[in-house]
Amino acid sequence: MTDRFFPVAPHTLDDAGVEVGLTEQLLIKALYSLNGATSSRLSQRLCLPATPLREILADLKNRNLVVHRSAAMMTGDFRYDLSEAGRREAESLVRRSAWSAAAPVPMQQWIDSVAKQSVRSEKVTLPRLKEVMAGIELEPEVLKRLGMALCTGQALFLHGAPGNGKTTVADRLTAAFPSPVFVPRVLEVEGNLIRLFDPMLHQPVPEADIPTGPGRLDPRWVCCRRPTVIAGGELRFDMLELKYNRELGVSEAPLQLKAAGGTLVIDDFGRQLVSPRDLLNRWIVPLERRVDFLALPDGTKLEVPFDPFVVFSTNLDPSSLVDEAFLRRIPYKVELPDPTEEAFRRLLRMQADRLGLQADDATFDHLIAKHYPTRAMRACHPRDLLTQIRDRSTFLEEPPVVTNAALDEVVHNYFVDLGLS
Repeated sequence: MTDRFFPVAPHTLDDAGVEVGLTEQLLIKALYSLNGATSSRLSQRLCLPATPLREILADLKNRNLVVHRSAAMMTGDFRYDLSEAGRREAESLVRRSAWSAAAPVPMQQWIDSVAKQSVRSEKVTLPRLKEVMAGIELEPEVLKRLGMALCTGQALFLHGAPGNGKTTVADRLTAAFPSPVFVPRVLEVEGNLIRLFDPMLHQPVPEADIPTGPGRLDPRWVCCRRPTVIAGGELRFDMLELKYNRELGVSEAPLQLKAAGGTLVIDDFGRQLVSPRDLLNRWIVPLERRVDFLALPDGTKLEVPFDPFVVFSTNLDPSSLVDEAFLRRIPYKVELPDPTEEAFRRLLRMQADRLGLQADDATFDHLIAKHYPTRAMRACHPRDLLTQIRDRSTFLEEPPVVTNAALDEVVHNYFVDLGLS
């Protein structure tokens, strides 16, 4: 990827794009939260350079909002604390916004970074895709079509019968993008803070794997593996909008912003509380123009990049969910078909080996001849059936061997008792 993005640590507040007034507020609230701290400790907390922070602390001291409690003789640093007037100011600030951690990154800096880290800039190769899909039985044509979609970064409809691995495939697609992505902890726009980094979704890469840049990494950014954000039947419209936390005074970024540079999977599409038509209406503009519009807490409209690789995954026929005009906006439709008998046998062998079960081809012949003359084979069946064999052997304290009788028993459990036959 050319012109690779790398956020360099700022030397000044101007470099950081953070106003002095906002920095003062963060310092006062941080001192209030920490019950005093050195400038080095404050620098670490706010992810800003220590030198300009010391200058602001000196000014706050002159205004009788901050006092020196002690000096660190080895470093020449001071331990700062709030005066009584400073504590009153902090309490007033905290009532409006309790945020006192990492200083924000200006929205425009993030917008510029999205363009340079876009999924559309990533080079996906067939060997790489085969590697990330290892252990999943996919026909060569399916792999090729998935790779074509990944290379363009355009939306994908992944459909097929339940149990054939759609969610597993969708979850692994992001790993085909070779490079990591830099994610800001917090954004700032028109005085509003938006928390973007989510430890539940953004996985930092080991320090040794962080790409090198022209300087030290700006600690307001986290180098992460490209995220995979999955939303299933629980998806609601409010999850696609900024959510303001009144207590913290910060808005939480919606799913599509957190998925920027990675993959956004709408799982079980068609089974959400909102209709497929309404959901796609919400995303007509983002899917076509790669931008989205969000409302700030005061109602102001904000234009932001829309840069995830979007996957709609469904067990239903796509044509039954939306009309042709909508399907045109999702250019790639890839079906994950039922496995062939040959692929089914490979899955049985692979799962038996993974679970430590002894099995021979004769038992698999019995399973297929007796229980699959009319029943559709699904990619999940080998895993589910052989897991029950392992559990049965453990409970009965029997050797971990796949027998015809054991297979008959677990097939009865799995299909008849659960009404799946």
